[in-house]
Amino acid sequence: MIHYLQGNRRRPVVLTVTAVTAVPAILVFAVSLRLVFGSNSALQQDLADAYGLGPVLLALLTTGPVVCFGLFGAAAGRLTARWGATAVAVAALLLVAVGSVVRGLPAWQAVFLGTFVAGAGVAVGNVLGPVLIRIHTPQWAGVMTGLYTALVSAGAGIASGLTVPVRDTLGGIHPALALWAVPPVVGMLLLILTAAGTGRPGPSGEHRPPRPLTAFRGDRRVVALTVFMGLQSLVAYSMIGWLPSVFRQRGMDATRAGVVLTVLSLVSIVTAVLVPVLAARVHGQRAVAVGLSALTTVGLLGVALGGTRGAMVWAVLLGLGQGGELALVMALVNIRTRSVADAAALSTVTQSAGYLIAACGPLAVGLVHSLTGGWTVPVLVLVVLSVVMGGAGLVAGRPGVISGGSAPVPDPAAAPDRPAAPGRSPGSLPGPSRPPR
Repeated sequence: MIHYLQGNRRRPVVLTVTAVTAVPAILVFAVSLRLVFGSNSALQQDLADAYGLGPVLLALLTTGPVVCFGLFGAAAGRLTARWGATAVAVAALLLVAVGSVVRGLPAWQAVFLGTFVAGAGVAVGNVLGPVLIRIHTPQWAGVMTGLYTALVSAGAGIASGLTVPVRDTLGGIHPALALWAVPPVVGMLLLILTAAGTGRPGPSGEHRPPRPLTAFRGDRRVVALTVFMGLQSLVAYSMIGWLPSVFRQRGMDATRAGVVLTVLSLVSIVTAVLVPVLAARVHGQRAVAVGLSALTTVGLLGVALGGTRGAMVWAVLLGLGQGGELALVMALVNIRTRSVADAAALSTVTQSAGYLIAACGPLAVGLVHSLTGGWTVPVLVLVVLSVVMGGAGLVAGRPGVISGGSAPVPDPAAAPDRPAAPGRSPGSLPGPSRPPR
């Protein structure tokens, strides 16, 4: 038995077999959601050289899957209501693994097809992350949200930094791309073990009637949170897709350019872990949202106007901003809702619509680069959008519960009705309930 602090009191947490498998399952699930894109980004120039692909096709390699996020992510709520979040998460990872294997076939069409198949799986997985945390590890919601977001952010960087050495070791582009099927397979096995440990398809709270996506209509915070999610993802995927190319065009070698993206992703772990804990402890999150947007804005200005010498500095600033921004969105989904159904619906709305906004980013950046012949103008456009994102964060960070229009149904993450513990504010991430005496 271990203890944790809630307010001024120490409370015990009983570690069950399910919890022991659920934690690594959720973390491997998280890291698997961005490996496809980081590995594609690292080998973009290789694909262009091998198959004669132009900037527009290369941009579609990044933009297409993000469009999948918006289109297929909307189905996550209904699939979860029918089959349970854990089962749907396993199916999502299966698509990611299959797509990764397809990329191993020696044709550029296979790379595109495999990326789109994996993108459909990632689309559903994106929505399920906060829901899996709420169902399987509600007693560590803040910490798990931070770790989950950190690994989602780090996944692209891990793949970007390792794919070129793997290519050199295995002797080809396609084997290096196919190898990234391994982590989602591991995640599938861990999720299956987690479900088996409950003795039923999913824990209590998985199978709930989905809230209609129009249930949040009229709440400005939902619109603002969606815009904030969309713009932070637009900037993030633009950086994942093009940052190595920016510095390669300025004379940096391929390995070091990939390391720049890796640094960005690894640094993002810091704010990804800290921001959910901070967000749960404050009454409103407006200052947090604006501060993170400012870090991203300064980092983008450095990329636009600086050279290769300051690349690592700008990567650090971008990592701190982007890791915290995504973590804040994930945290607000749980902070602002009181039931699994509302959390799933809010996650679906913000991520599906948000990723449709984000899909414009990599393609638009590629087109502006083709028109101007350089990277300064397209990155300055991202600077402007980052400022707009800060404005959306001012609205999204306002305190208060967002309701789906019906009374909340008790779920595994919900604490008993009682006054908030000292040191916790209303609407903060739910803590664990007392274990049976």
